[in-house]
Parts: sequence; structure tokens; C-alpha cells
Amino acid sequence: HGKTAFMSQVMATLLCGKFGNMKYEGEPPNLPVVLYIDTEQGKDDTIAIKNRVCSLAGIPFDQPCERFKVARLRDTVTAAERWQQILKLAYLIHPDVMFIDGLLDVVEDFNSNSECQELIYKCMQAASHYGISLWCLVHQNPGADKLVGHLGSMLERKVTDIFVTKKDKNDTTGDATFTVHQMKA
Repeated sequence: HGKTAFMSQVMATLLCGKFGNMKYEGEPPNLPVVLYIDTEQGKDDTIAIKNRVCSLAGIPFDQPCERFKVARLRDTVTAAERWQQILKLAYLIHPDVMFIDGLLDVVEDFNSNSECQELIYKCMQAASHYGISLWCLVHQNPGADKLVGHLGSMLERKVTDIFVTKKDKNDTTGDATFTVHQMKA
């Protein structure tokens, strides 16, 4: 419903300084290093997301970009291994901004209060330690305004901002419109 598309626009804004009505206050050459971590998609879809961000930012996607790195963790077997890979990437790449597309995949049970609380504190600790602005994608419960499980509840209490995307489809034309609103600021 437009969550990854919205994050792609935010990443493009960070990479080129401006996208649409969004503007990053930093100026070249002080634009941030962005790390996008995909826990959900297959290889082709992750490449398509990378190419979309590069296209939106005006970056040739067939050439290496030192300020934009992409990692795919779908094939990593356990949530603990995914978290270790995320930490390793943060250490090796030193991003200024890191996006985790699919935080649910970094816990074994999104309804385990203790496991979810531990992950949120680990995210906070890693963001502070590495000086990272951390963006996490979490789904909403179907038909509700709440984020999924104890992970969503814990995250809602600890984050500074929550953006919600919604897809509206015109049944006659088939056209889709995505709206984004800030639920918490």
C-alpha cells in the first residue's frame, strides 16, 4: 500500500537533496550516506527498489553509488542472524540514515513482548552508537490504525515519528492514489 514507495521517495530526497515537495536541509557535498535493508523481497524486487530510488534521485543505477547501499536479508534464516547482519552493515558502511524494510522479520514472534522490547532497545542502542537516523517499516493490523503485534505497540511508544500510507483504488479506472499522513510527530 505504498510504504516502500514512500520510503523510496524519502531516500531519493536524502540522496539528491530534493524530491517533489520534500527537501533535505543538508547541501552537497554533505548529503548523507543511505543504507536500505530489505528483509522481505526477492532479489529482482530489491533491485527494482534500488533502481527506483536511483531513478528518482537522478543517480545512474548501472554505476556504483558510494552514498547509497542496498542489502537483501530475505535468505537469512533466523531473526537473530538478520539482526547481526544489520549491525555488521551499520559497522561496515557507516550510514547516516538506515532504512529497515520489514522490521517484523527481525523478530521470531512479533507478539512476544520481551523479544519485541529487546529488539526496540537494540535498535535504539544501535542508532545512538552509530549516530544513525533509523527508519523502520512495520505493517498495520488490517482494518485498524495500530501497528502489528507487540512489536508495533512497543515501536509506537519509542519512535519520534510515524507515517502511515494508504492506497485508494478507483474501481472504475483502476487508477490508484497513495496518501501519506503523519500519525505521530
